[in-house]
Amino acid sequence: MNPEAFSDLAASRHSVRDFRPDPVPSEVIEEILEDARQAPSWSNTRPFMVALATGEQADRLRAAYVKEFDATLPVQHKERGAMARLALSGKAPDGDYRTWAPYPADLL
Repeated sequence: MNPEAFSDLAASRHSVRDFRPDPVPSEVIEEILEDARQAPSWSNTRPFMVALATGEQADRLRAAYVKEFDATLPVQHKERGAMARLALSGKAPDGDYRTWAPYPADLL
């Protein structure tokens, strides 16, 4: 990839801050999942899982994510003692994500 191509790619990306209420057509979802299936990953490990929720299940997940996000607001706003309370709650990230793992046997 040359510098111009990367610049075009970087300029074309965007973050979505709001979503339309109508459902995404299943054909579009299938195309997205196929693209994800073809995407490269470190040593072909595919370190991701995909789940699709719709309707009432999606509503419950949204509510749960909002609740978890709202619980972090005191830390985000740097309120006094918020980091200590978060650490004591056991919900603080501990950096214990495995970045190195044995190559999956089914891919050998």
